[in-house]
Amino acid sequence: MLEALTIQNLATLSQVDLEITPGFTAITGETGAGKSLLLDALELALGERADASLVRTGAERAQVSAVFRVGQLSDTQNWLADNDFDATDELIVRRSVTAEGRSKAVVNGIPITAGQLKTLAATLVHLHGQQAHHQLLEPREQTRMIDAYADGGRAYAHYSVAYRAWKAAEASLAHYQDEIAEASREQALLTFQVEELNAFQPADDEYAALDQTQRQLAGADHFLAVTASALAQLDGHEDGGLVDQVSRLRAAMSDLVEDHPTLAEADALLDQAAISLDESARVIRHAHAHLDVDPERLAQVEARLSEWLQLARKHRVEPDALAAHWQQLKARLDRLQTSQEALPALEAHVRETAAQAEQAAEALSEVRARCGIELAAEVTRNLQALHMRDAQFDVTWRRSDELGVMGRETALFLFTPNAGQAGGSLSKIASGGELSRVSLAIEVITAAKRASPTLVFDEVDVGIGGTTAAVVGRMLAQLATHTQLLVVTHQPQVAAAAQVHIHVAKQTHAGSTESQALVLSDAERVEEIARMLGGTTLTETTFAMAKELLANA
Repeated sequence: MLEALTIQNLATLSQVDLEITPGFTAITGETGAGKSLLLDALELALGERADASLVRTGAERAQVSAVFRVGQLSDTQNWLADNDFDATDELIVRRSVTAEGRSKAVVNGIPITAGQLKTLAATLVHLHGQQAHHQLLEPREQTRMIDAYADGGRAYAHYSVAYRAWKAAEASLAHYQDEIAEASREQALLTFQVEELNAFQPADDEYAALDQTQRQLAGADHFLAVTASALAQLDGHEDGGLVDQVSRLRAAMSDLVEDHPTLAEADALLDQAAISLDESARVIRHAHAHLDVDPERLAQVEARLSEWLQLARKHRVEPDALAAHWQQLKARLDRLQTSQEALPALEAHVRETAAQAEQAAEALSEVRARCGIELAAEVTRNLQALHMRDAQFDVTWRRSDELGVMGRETALFLFTPNAGQAGGSLSKIASGGELSRVSLAIEVITAAKRASPTLVFDEVDVGIGGTTAAVVGRMLAQLATHTQLLVVTHQPQVAAAAQVHIHVAKQTHAGSTESQALVLSDAERVEEIARMLGGTTLTETTFAMAKELLANA
């Protein structure tokens, strides 16, 4: 339930602070005073498009805050849980828009998107605006009304889930079939590529080993020459090599160490040098003696390398990635060869979800057929109460062979305004005043079954007056016994039926226009009802009539 509405710098509303009570609240004022601005403010707070033109001239921003009591609203609590908000009894929604057109929305101090806000708003408020009469002429809207009347839309919601599951299954199957078709075209090429690499059998680390072996074998002559030269220098011939020279030098140096301790370090280094030279000679000697200089082996390695590089270029991969590429191709080919295995399961899933959608559609059709008859009877009774005593309202259905988003059928509202007059589609038969009454008759019936705890009617009584307006007032008062109701009205009979009366007035001072919205006292309410009855000239008669309306409401 809406408990408070605060508005700052919204068009002509510079500052409005309203406490909203349960039951029936009427909102009145002269044309252009700003009554609809209150609803615009509420809509803005609940996620409607923010427009910089709404910001009061000279102000930096407009801001609207709405306070709701939501502890008993299961849909709202579910939304809070689904969107990671703490469960709460009080919900404060704040929306602002700057003069540059930037908007911001927060719920209990936490920023949210406009899309989130609109989803939340659907659990809080239902607005029956002036455009509702025209929406009533659309078959899809007519169908939604019957669904809401039937069971709050639960049967349709169940069908919608089943229908979307079926269409999702069909989409998955179609996508899979496209993949299979594409795979069939790809499979021949993959088979050739894999067979080619199967014959070659590239190993993971083989390329690096081949490359190293090739370089070793190709450089054998140079290797032998360099190592032979090194051995000659290390081992020497008749005059001795480096190994012998260092050994003799160390022997000579050792004789001096005893008398010249400062040479001890040099002696030790020479000892290490001798050992290192001797070990180097041993290693070089071994490598020189064991080098494989087989020309046939070199030819084999170079042939393998050449084919490896050719295949790498052909497959557009780096040489050292060829083995991994081969494994990837084999895995891809395996997937393609087994890709059709899931097809029967997907086809079965489509059949299963289609059957579930058909079952849900049949159940929905039964609910609609039954409730269409019930709604037609109730609307007809309401129309007769609204002084259309010979009016007849009926619901028929246009069925399709194919299931659609709305089910197998869409509703068509039929209307007969007068006895002896041919009826037909509501969109073709009803006049503006008749359409207003039909819309009201339906809305009063269906509104009670909506999940939203707060209902807002914007000039629902347009085109209605006199005794009919009094009936409308009583209907709305009855509706307000189990839901919160806010009604913008020009009819004194409707305003008199309300429990709370908000008056919107516009004043201009020093070139600046400002609207004020105030809850009327009992005495102020009599005066406002009298104004609505008699216009600008108030007489004792209009005051008496106003008091009588209020007394009899």
